[in-house]
Amino acid sequence: MPESYAQSALRHLADADHLASEQAWHGAGYLIGYVVECAIKTAVEGAKPNENVPYDHLPKLIGSSKKMLQGRRHQGMLTILASPRLMSGWSVTLRYAADGVVGEVVFNDWRKGAIRVLAAAGFKKAKV
Repeated sequence: MPESYAQSALRHLADADHLASEQAWHGAGYLIGYVVECAIKTAVEGAKPNENVPYDHLPKLIGSSKKMLQGRRHQGMLTILASPRLMSGWSVTLRYAADGVVGEVVFNDWRKGAIRVLAAAGFKKAKV
């Protein structure tokens, strides 16, 4: 099945926002990490259309994608990816964590980072 990182990023954002509206912070936080992953992979796919997108998760994906996003055209994304605060504490293993690990403050911080990554990946502001 072909992967659509762009569609997945927007779908995960909508789902995360829905969960957040119900104050289901843990699920919302888990999904917002996938928004960032899909947005980064969208950027890599656009920069290197003939190469495989890294099959990594955060935080490893940040390092592997920085190697593929070189040059002035990707400076915005590289600046965002260089921030140590970007998705700090997020891990794919959150799916197994107890409730309460992710709260509203953490979710909102991660969501702000996700919106910045989406913008740097070329998503239109009106869609996010």
